[in-house]
Amino acid sequence: MKKVIIAVIIVLLLAGGGFLLLKHNKKSNNSANSTNDSQTSSNSSSNSTSPGFDALSNTGVSYAATITSSANGKTTTSNMEFDKSNGAIRYSVGKDTVVIYTKDAYYMCQGSAKCFKYPLKGSSAAGFDPSAYQYSANKLAGLKSSSTDKGTQSCPAGTCHVWGITSGSYSSEVFVDTNTKRISQVVGTTAVGTSKIVYDYKEVSITIPTNTQSLPTMHPN
Repeated sequence: MKKVIIAVIIVLLLAGGGFLLLKHNKKSNNSANSTNDSQTSSNSSSNSTSPGFDALSNTGVSYAATITSSANGKTTTSNMEFDKSNGAIRYSVGKDTVVIYTKDAYYMCQGSAKCFKYPLKGSSAAGFDPSAYQYSANKLAGLKSSSTDKGTQSCPAGTCHVWGITSGSYSSEVFVDTNTKRISQVVGTTAVGTSKIVYDYKEVSITIPTNTQSLPTMHPN
């Protein structure tokens, strides 16, 4: 029973840490579908003297990312890593809580204890969506069609070209490294709170857990 409670707590932590960027992911996808034919003339004008939105997808490179979400007076910091060699994603909150996602399952691990393995379909891990932090070519195309040039600014990578994105009540700034064309940072704001994700493109190695067990089935009395 103690292990069951721990697993539930982890899910709640995931939902809290990923909420704001999940909203961004859904709204960005909607924007990609609805704004391809409605790029504004003001945006075209601002791009006439500066480079257009030009960012490379990060779905094919390994990286580590720090995610900070603030809502209702509380701030949550979590970490996410992507291993391009096997497509695995490791998400952690605090020192001991780790969740590893693969193409067909995810694993919840608490400290050095055995990890629980769950199928992706119909799982309670829906509170955290790894794709919200990944920028595919399609997602970037959607952002490009609705971006506003905000010039260059300093960023974690050094110097970035900054692009403003607005979708409904969500607004964000996407910082693109002027040297590598990789997204260095994304800062978002909603009526609920703020979120920031900082990317560090480096080698990442994620080992899929083999010492796993299934969560005991709970039967009603």
